[in-house]
Amino acid sequence: MNKKILMLLVSVLVVAMFAVPLAVAKPTNGQKTAVTVDMAQLTRDDGEVKLTGNELNEVVHVTSIQTYAITITFDDDSTLEGTFSAVRVCVNVIQDGEQRINMNDYYELDFPTKSGGFEGKAKVILDLGRHLSMAYGLFHGTGAFEGQTLNIGHGWLNFITEVNSWTGYWLKCSVYP
Repeated sequence: MNKKILMLLVSVLVVAMFAVPLAVAKPTNGQKTAVTVDMAQLTRDDGEVKLTGNELNEVVHVTSIQTYAITITFDDDSTLEGTFSAVRVCVNVIQDGEQRINMNDYYELDFPTKSGGFEGKAKVILDLGRHLSMAYGLFHGTGAFEGQTLNIGHGWLNFITEVNSWTGYWLKCSVYP
């Protein structure tokens, strides 16, 4: 009889383990705001270019410092304008005539009218052989934006000469335009 009770107890525990989630995210209570970020390049200063490989299989390393004008559009169509600077470490790989550029960026976003901004890192890939681009960034708030997070990017999109819009979320958004 004890074995039956033990088996019943173990069965109930196993069912309970799968029925009740162990970790649940806290509700955002309206603190997750959808945003679209548009960028236009203002300046670009490429540093020393280092080449390795040969004509068909070449690797180019360059560190570039760039500035952009940015407009963040919130889900209610209000906007916030500012600038950002990026220190971009580029690795341009040419393999059998196909070119792919991998960029690891450090960004500082600044909104002078709000006394603060964001800083963080992003990964950008341009696949020129397939004419696609991909970008993702995660930035934490500084100054008036302390405690807030900007999580933006885009999946594989058609590569254009301007920067594709980045979309995502502004978490714990408390400073509206």
